[in-house]
Amino acid sequence: MTESNNNNQSVVSPSLTLEEYKETLAYLRHEDQLGWTILGLTFTAALGLWAYIFKDLAFFSGKSLALSGLGVIVLVLGRLMARRLTDYTKSLWKRAEELEETLGFLLLTQMRQRITKNGAPRINLMLDLIALGTLLVWFAYLVIFIWRVGI
Repeated sequence: MTESNNNNQSVVSPSLTLEEYKETLAYLRHEDQLGWTILGLTFTAALGLWAYIFKDLAFFSGKSLALSGLGVIVLVLGRLMARRLTDYTKSLWKRAEELEETLGFLLLTQMRQRITKNGAPRINLMLDLIALGTLLVWFAYLVIFIWRVGI
């Protein structure tokens, strides 16, 4: 509930602030799990398609070209979804830190200080580099396919 102070400004009660903090942390956990699920599914689908293509299909067939293109689309869409999720998670983290300041908590604030002090791996950068490497392999395959088949 909100209360009014002497200046007729509404003040949010500590219990509501605490409830919002709990919900924000729950969303952060959910988004983290969702991000890892997206990562696992997209890389498994894309690389599984390519493993099937290069193992069971004729290397220079239209079917292998189409399926490897589908793998690229799956990988790119997965990375775009993960990037969007990261942006949303950053805004949730910022809001949770604001709530911590109001409540006098330090969980995420101290975590950010430790990450800043010790350095953190750039997970998104590493995953983007893996995706870029995979795309380069597919484009090399496409060039070889066109050169070999003579399209």
